[in-house]
Amino acid sequence: MDKWESIKTAPTDGRHILLFRQGICYTGYYGGSNSGWIINAPGLHTMWPLPTHWMSLPDPPYNPEISTWLVTNSNRLIRQTTIR
Repeated sequence: MDKWESIKTAPTDGRHILLFRQGICYTGYYGGSNSGWIINAPGLHTMWPLPTHWMSLPDPPYNPEISTWLVTNSNRLIRQTTIR
């Protein structure tokens, strides 16, 4: 996906995505009905006012020196291994 979509169509399975509201873009995820939208920031703050649009995160850039990407089920890079 390469265009902004209405937040009504955003995934609610904990996947990290781009979130947009009031001219600002954040990365975040839906934390459930009790938590709402969570942004990836110190303290993982609940997003308020609510985001209006969303977009999938792009794939990481290709780098031939990186042999392995370990990625969580929510598409967050957690470690990389470099070939020397």
